Amino acid sequence: MSSRPTARCTRAVQQLRAPTEAIWITDGLLTSAFERYCHVSHLTRRNSSSTPGPLESRKRLGKRKMTAMYLDHQSTLPPWAMELPVDLSKWKWQPPTLRQSSGGNDLHVEKDRPAPAASTTPWTVIQKMMRTLAGEEKAQEDDGRETLPADPLMERLSQARSAVAASTPQAMDPAFWSFTRHLEQDIKSGALDSDAVVMAVSTFPLSLANAEADRQVVDTAIREFLSAVVSGIKSSSRFSAADLKDTFWNMVLIQASQLLGGRTSLPLVQTILDAIPLSYIDDVHEGVVAAVQSLVATSLQWRTRPADIGVALRRLCPEDHNALLGKLETAIHEGMRKTRNQTRQLYWLQILAHMPLVRQDYLLDACVRSAYFDQCLLGSAGRHLSELLFDQWTSRGYLQSHGEGVAEWPRDCAGRPDLSLAALVVKIGYNTPFNYIAKTVWILLSLLKFLRRFGRQEELFDSMRAYCQVNTRIPIIPFSLLAKAGGDHRFALTTLSILENHADRLDGKKRQWWQWLPQSERDKQILKQWDWKAWPRYVEGMIKDESINPAIVWKVVRSGAVADFRWKKDWRRVDTRKNVARQLPYERRLAEAERWKKTRIELIQNMAVWFSEAKHLTDSTILRNVGRCVTWLRAHEVELEHRVVLAVVTVGLRELKRCEPGRTRRISWVLDIIEEHGGEKERRLVARRLQRWREANVASGERAEEAKSG
Repeated sequence: MSSRPTARCTRAVQQLRAPTEAIWITDGLLTSAFERYCHVSHLTRRNSSSTPGPLESRKRLGKRKMTAMYLDHQSTLPPWAMELPVDLSKWKWQPPTLRQSSGGNDLHVEKDRPAPAASTTPWTVIQKMMRTLAGEEKAQEDDGRETLPADPLMERLSQARSAVAASTPQAMDPAFWSFTRHLEQDIKSGALDSDAVVMAVSTFPLSLANAEADRQVVDTAIREFLSAVVSGIKSSSRFSAADLKDTFWNMVLIQASQLLGGRTSLPLVQTILDAIPLSYIDDVHEGVVAAVQSLVATSLQWRTRPADIGVALRRLCPEDHNALLGKLETAIHEGMRKTRNQTRQLYWLQILAHMPLVRQDYLLDACVRSAYFDQCLLGSAGRHLSELLFDQWTSRGYLQSHGEGVAEWPRDCAGRPDLSLAALVVKIGYNTPFNYIAKTVWILLSLLKFLRRFGRQEELFDSMRAYCQVNTRIPIIPFSLLAKAGGDHRFALTTLSILENHADRLDGKKRQWWQWLPQSERDKQILKQWDWKAWPRYVEGMIKDESINPAIVWKVVRSGAVADFRWKKDWRRVDTRKNVARQLPYERRLAEAERWKKTRIELIQNMAVWFSEAKHLTDSTILRNVGRCVTWLRAHEVELEHRVVLAVVTVGLRELKRCEPGRTRRISWVLDIIEEHGGEKERRLVARRLQRWREANVASGERAEEAKSG
């Protein structure tokens, strides 16, 4: 069966090869033209045609295919394997030749067609084409690398100086803009080598500085000239920035630092610092220090922000460029001491805060070296410290997962500097994702590290009190995370007391119905949101602290603990289709409650031991708290461990150790616990020994009384 006319025509065109004298008609050109014709014909949306062609009806096409099976359907090479002439610049146009006949034309084509190679494969054709193209590109590259001689370059520099002399502060001469544009293009293409670039940079700015022209025009010309040179070097195809010596980059930075401060000086310095290789940074320290000094000196006039300078120095790392950062710090502090504005001394610290490779420890040491916070007024130190930390956290990307509300912190506390610390804590800790709680605690820990280093921790509490007085909604979670970061029971208790004093303003799910309760009931609701699960790490320190009442310990331990023992082990749900989907969340909640129950049992057992070891408490207080722990364990059907029994025996027999008779009721309580732990036999054995001990104490007491009376 023959193919469609479209396929036959396309195949016929592919089989016919144009002679070399008619190279302007190629196989690919004819093929693409016929394909476009077929595509356009389909777009006319005609369903069929009675003539042979791409729209011929299927019935007519089938009949014709049955009678055209004698046609040759020999395939040809794909288009990418055709031997097409590569170099079109060496052929000469000739008019096309007329065909004599179909048979003669085929013979003519076969005779003129070169004999194929012994092994002609698509890969050999591709390799041949690639070698030809590579040779042409190399030839073109060699032709384009013809460097300009020195005399034409000097002539162009002289013309540029004349254009600068003819310029005014309002508008530069168009010839100068043409010069900078062509200069950058020549450096990119390689028409100017590195020696010519060094010569131009060393002579042109110096000649302009000595010329009698307007200072603003000269600075603009030098700035645009250096910008064109650096941009050309960064994108040059012949040499890189590392091919130029460090003395060249040092000279470029010094020339940029000598320009008058302007809004365009900072982008120029940033471009130069980005182009300098990192291996040259320490060697060009003179230029870096001079450039940064000029930017800082003109910051008041042009409002150059420390963030922009920090971005320009973003590649500097204290581990690799410590000496350079030390020189920058010394130079900036010497320049700032001349100013009477005290807040300007923070400029270097603000620059460090915006450098992403500077760690917190280095920033903290720089704050100590500056001695600014030692003489800072009360209230402003917290504001400046929080700003530095906020800038550093932002530059290092620590606040990306805390939502867009964190970016509103500078605006929220702009009018109240005393609220800055507390507002920063709330912005960071509020709506923290569960996966980022540990990261949030680490961020708050860095804040406390700064405050403790300068002894400004009390300012944080003052800021929290002021924040609670001003705001009508006070979130609990941020301050609980802050207490967790503090790691100290006194810090956590102080934070909790501040929240308890403003219980009616706390933001929580149950605030609508418990805000009208008495103060004691409101405290319980507060602690349910900041429950006992956050306090086990502080309980031992609270028990051993002489300034803390044991009642406060039990207050935090009992907060929100009722729900942890609500679920029983034999709890089941009806396994219906409606409840199958709800089975997993309840089982997960049951497993979590069981885990927290074990944690709480271990906490109560440890509390019994810690209370028995507290030396600052009275015997009655110790006995009361240990007994409370034992009562709780008994109520929850927990078997007493050996260490708990030893704690009970130690507390119950303190009077016997002091050679006193002891109290019968207390000794009986100890014996009951021993019987529960070791059995009745152990109780009788201990009871006999205690009886002998009491009798010996009574006898010794009588002898002491007789000796005293006699």
